[in-house]
Amino acid sequence: RFGPQELQAGRGLGPGSVHGDHVPVWKNSDRPVPALQHRNCCEFRLHRTGRQRLLHLVLLERAHGDTADVLGEVAAAADTDAAADTTDPAACDPAALWAKTFAKDGPDHLHAVVVGPAGSGFFAVGERQIAGAGDAWLLRTDTSGAVTWQATVGKAGADIARDAVASVAGYVVAGATTVPGTGSDLWVFQVDAAGKIVWETTHDAGGDEAAFGIAPMGAGGAHIVVGTAKGGGLATCFTAAGTLGWQQVFGPPEAYFQDVATFGSAVTVVGAVPVGGGQTAAWVVRLDPFGTETWVKKHVLGTTSLAANAVAVLGDGGLALSGSATAPGGVTQAWLARTDAGGELLWQSQLLAGDARSVAVTVGGLIVAGVATTAGKAGGWLAHMALDGTQQTGLVTPGAAIWRHGLPLANGGFLLAGSAVGKGLLGHTDAFGHTACATSGACSTKTAASCADGDPCTVDGCAEGKCQSSPSAAGSLCGTGTCGIGGVCK
Repeated sequence: RFGPQELQAGRGLGPGSVHGDHVPVWKNSDRPVPALQHRNCCEFRLHRTGRQRLLHLVLLERAHGDTADVLGEVAAAADTDAAADTTDPAACDPAALWAKTFAKDGPDHLHAVVVGPAGSGFFAVGERQIAGAGDAWLLRTDTSGAVTWQATVGKAGADIARDAVASVAGYVVAGATTVPGTGSDLWVFQVDAAGKIVWETTHDAGGDEAAFGIAPMGAGGAHIVVGTAKGGGLATCFTAAGTLGWQQVFGPPEAYFQDVATFGSAVTVVGAVPVGGGQTAAWVVRLDPFGTETWVKKHVLGTTSLAANAVAVLGDGGLALSGSATAPGGVTQAWLARTDAGGELLWQSQLLAGDARSVAVTVGGLIVAGVATTAGKAGGWLAHMALDGTQQTGLVTPGAAIWRHGLPLANGGFLLAGSAVGKGLLGHTDAFGHTACATSGACSTKTAASCADGDPCTVDGCAEGKCQSSPSAAGSLCGTGTCGIGGVCK
């Protein structure tokens, strides 16, 4: 919770302020945002929508003792999802929960998804194979998952779209394009609401380049784009018109950046960096707005190799990191960690066999999406984690699914993007990860907290219409200890 002075100082959205090119307006209205008064206070929700942050501000009138009247809501970058409210006591609405695949020649994959302006639907990006050639794939759906439009964008070689952010003018997409005979270049382009390219630019830093993450930066519509280059991790800044503002390469050559988050004037970039002996560390680099390194952290776990796939900024300025932990024998587990505002590690945990592809801030903690591997078979995995690292709920979706990106929605559910059996996959879930009323039932009216039993060594969920708990994996965090066999905290 922030006071009016803090909001107007730039910690939130004050009157006349902007985040990127997203001008604050009242939700569901064109009325301008009035000046904040000292008698008002506000609830400022910072959500990391996978690789994009969702800024949501609720202004409350506190002039009536303990009661609070909602004066209005301000949203930037994205608004609420128009699907059914999962807290409604009515029966499960089939239109509110769904999982849909999209394919042509295949194999097709979706890598990221964002909510459209004013909650107008969803926009996903990835790669699509057409007659053996790969092109960047743009997919726009309504809130029920029905296709509004889709397009492939490409040049002479293989092309891919890895990440995207929404703006009032459309969407800015980052990825890579292959130039036959010369390798790949970093590729950034903007499309309007109908998918028409407004501008595009490629960038060659002297070798093979590719972008993996993008985030808005500042009030001028600039974007930070990160990835890999010949000399190591690549960080770039592009203006609102697509002009290169600056670039920085951080070595050694085997290092790479996977994701980026911006908060105020701080830029946080994560990935992996070699630390010797064939081992890699989760790499966290803090930059100023001009690309100058402020600090760098390399997090390790014994002899296990770590790689950070995603980063989310917490309300206290700390960070949540998700990724993978690979033991010397080759077994890979999903990895999650939390740091303070200076990047110092507070805790880290290995969750299950698989990989944590994305992390986002949600009500009561974090939402982590990725892939779980059981007996050699992959399944999409979604988990709700407390900020102390305790797993609250978890669900694995079978069918060779991989969730590459997950973000929270204002109705308590989650939006997921990935692939299944060579097809692009989008899912809209309840608070427990269910994508259909047949599996959700009464769970669609519950929140994750409503099934919590208070035991840090159980994973709580909702199945067959009722709350159920199972022991956490041995070694899971539980306060200052770890869970042993049978779910006992030691």
